[in-house]
Amino acid sequence: MIRSLLTFAVVAVCLATITLVSGDAGAQDRQGRGLLKTGSQAPAWTLKDADGKEHSLSGFAGKVVVMDFWATWCVPCVKAMPGLQKLHNAYADKGVAVIGVNTAESGDPVRFMKENKFTYQLLLNGDEVASEYKVRGIPAFYVIDGAGKIVYSAVGYDPKHEKEIEKVINEELARNKKG
Repeated sequence: MIRSLLTFAVVAVCLATITLVSGDAGAQDRQGRGLLKTGSQAPAWTLKDADGKEHSLSGFAGKVVVMDFWATWCVPCVKAMPGLQKLHNAYADKGVAVIGVNTAESGDPVRFMKENKFTYQLLLNGDEVASEYKVRGIPAFYVIDGAGKIVYSAVGYDPKHEKEIEKVINEELARNKKG
């Protein structure tokens, strides 16, 4: 009996460790490793778009904001961009802003977005903002609710991020309808 309990305990600990290491700790775990904590206030920022127009986080108040920190040379970033475009297409008229925050750049992000027909908001020179958001690897994603609180974050490219972000968007839009 004791041997069975010990075996069960070892298996349970191993499964828990695998789940945590794999990053799939369940729906309640919505924070990317090393990023700002979910539930915390998102740091304010002001950045310029390709036309030199300033945009700030406060200008998106009341909207759900999806931020993607990226660069043209980053292969995982490029893989994530079609999914972000799909989110933009599906939610742009529903109170959601998808924003590509270009950071650590060595290429031409404006040309890159145009050539690849990505039409979501592009903001440039985001290195300082990336630092404030504790971005150490790209792509890095944040979803910020209408009140400016972080409700989701993730680092790296994983096809499941698009579905996770979409789920969070839908939850926030439903919450906004109720409130």
